Order: sequence, then structure tokens, then C-alpha cells
Amino acid sequence: MSSKINGCYEGFIHKSLQANEIQLKLRVDVGGKRSLNVMSGDIYCKSGKTRNYLSSFIFQDIRKFKRKDEIVLVGESGNFDPQSETFTRFRVRILLRSSPFIAEVSWADSSGIESRCLCKHRSEYFRSVQLQNDCEEGVVPFNFYDASILPYPAQNHPCLITLADAYAEAGIEITSSMKAKKPVPHPKQTNERGSVWTDKALQEVMAKRFDNLGKQLQWKIWLLSAFEYEIPDVKGIMLFDAEQKKSGCAVFHRAIGEESNEEKRMMLFVYVHELGHCFNLQHPWIKTEKKYLGSSEGYSSLSWMTCPQRYYSSLSAYGEAAFWKNFQFRFSDSELIHLRHGFRNDVMFGCCKSEKDETD
Repeated sequence: MSSKINGCYEGFIHKSLQANEIQLKLRVDVGGKRSLNVMSGDIYCKSGKTRNYLSSFIFQDIRKFKRKDEIVLVGESGNFDPQSETFTRFRVRILLRSSPFIAEVSWADSSGIESRCLCKHRSEYFRSVQLQNDCEEGVVPFNFYDASILPYPAQNHPCLITLADAYAEAGIEITSSMKAKKPVPHPKQTNERGSVWTDKALQEVMAKRFDNLGKQLQWKIWLLSAFEYEIPDVKGIMLFDAEQKKSGCAVFHRAIGEESNEEKRMMLFVYVHELGHCFNLQHPWIKTEKKYLGSSEGYSSLSWMTCPQRYYSSLSAYGEAAFWKNFQFRFSDSELIHLRHGFRNDVMFGCCKSEKDETD
């Protein structure tokens, strides 16, 4: 089944007993490379330019029917947030002759009231995020890593990998804020090696520099390319606002190094890893109760969200060397489900309070 039907669709719901301005953002993930056979979506109430979030849903194990000029997708049993907003037999009919593709969506709620919606295909990506990347004075932000230089399992597909490329492979679009800003001044805290960042200084500079902090929730995140944290070997850290909500992250170049090919590879890894935490992804050995996240892969996970030095597959395959020998520069399947299809309030930055993860 073609991957061209995958991605995000948008439209307005028409109920048989009422005509509210209710918007559906639908995500279809059923064909092509690393498809998960999942449909999910978010429902909003829209009034003029104001849009308020109502609920999310996810249907797995989708049944597919290919017909002339159309594809029919059916989900029988779903998970919902909040759980009171449930419905059954979610059906999507995608019209292949239309351009862009049109998805005819229908379902019935617990009281039997049927809803219908016509959604247009808006993007090949499941979610889109805007990144604001500020830099400390003298720090050059990460650009790309040439994966053809060092051996890895996909050696026959050498490529330059950027932060945006790593998330595009997962179906997430990362765009950069185009607003030019002056470099961030060095922090006032110092040690014998010079200026270092503290948690307090990071929170203060985020409050000054991040355009979106404290405003209406949006798919925007802040990243600081910095030189050194007060704990010298820390490569990256999550940043929280005053309410302990994840709002950004920082990457520390001195702890990573920027000269060797191994250091450049690690630079890419840390940038992708820290941004993953902003999406509320955890280290794979941390147990989660969310059904759509699947089971934890533990220390054997070959994922952006693990720590290479903690990798353990067997007595003969463990540590950084074994990790890089097998790592294919991608997220695990359970992490893909979260990134692409997780309930909006479980994925969106700063949307819910989160316990601090271990420092990377």
C-alpha cells in the first residue's frame, strides 16, 4: 500500500443532530516504510481564530481494503483521552483520484450519534514543530553529521543527517524559527575552566529568549547550544518553566567535543536525544503505563533515546562500541507510536507537568 496516503488530514465534523464548528486533525499511518498500521487524531472546537483542544484518540491494528480508486481503513477498538470521549468502528475512505487526497471519515459515539467528516491531506508529516535554536557566544550550533564516514549497519545508504532529517525519518517535521537573534551572553557563574551554566541561569535565559514561553500552548520548542554545564560531563539537559513543565533543552558542546568524527556523531545523537525528551519520550529502560507506547525495550534498545554507554544486549555485545556497530539512526517502534500518534497532551511541549528525567 502506497505511503503517499500517510500523514496529516484536516477537516470539520458534521453531526447529524447539531452543527458545531468541530475540527478533526487525522493522522493516517498504514503504508510504506516503517508504517505502524495506526490511525489517530485530535479533536478541537474552533471559533473564529480561536481553537480549543477537546480530545485525542488512537486506533491500532487497522484493517485495510483496496478498491478501485479508493482505500478503506477500519479501526474497531480505540484508546481515548479523556476516556469518556469514546466511539466505535472508526472508518476512513480515502479517495485516490482527488488532489490532494480526500478522506471521508465516519464513526458513532457511545450514544449512537454518528459523526462524519471530510478531511483534506495537508502534509506527509504526522506532526509539525517549530524549533527556536539560540546559541551562546562562540558556540556554533550543530549542522549535520556525515554518516558515510564511520561504519554503521546502513553503510550502503550514506547520507548527511541533520536534526531535521532524524525527525523526518520518524514522520515529524522540524522547521526553524527564522527570527535572527544575537548570541546569548556567557553565564556569570564561573569555575576554573571559565563560564558554566547552572539550572537557574538556564531557566532565566530561556524566559528572556524563548518567544513562546508562557504564551498559548503551541508546537514550538526552545533549544540552547551552550558551551559547558556546571557538572562538566553533562552533555545535555531538559529545561523546565516555573511550573515544572518541559519547555526546552540545552546541549553542552564542551562535554561532547567537536573535532573527531566520533564526537560529531555524538553531537547529532545528543541533539536528537534531548529534543526527544521535549516530546516527553523517556529513556527506554524507564517503565511507562501508556498503552500506546508499548513495552520498554530496556538497555538493549537501539534508539536515539538510549545512552550508548549503557547499551547491553548480551555478554558479548554491550557498551558504546557495540551500540554504534548496530545503531541505525532511528527511534524504536514504540517511540514512533508516541511521536506520531500519542495523545496530544502526552506529547505537546509544556502541556502537562513531567517528572524530571535523569540528566544525560
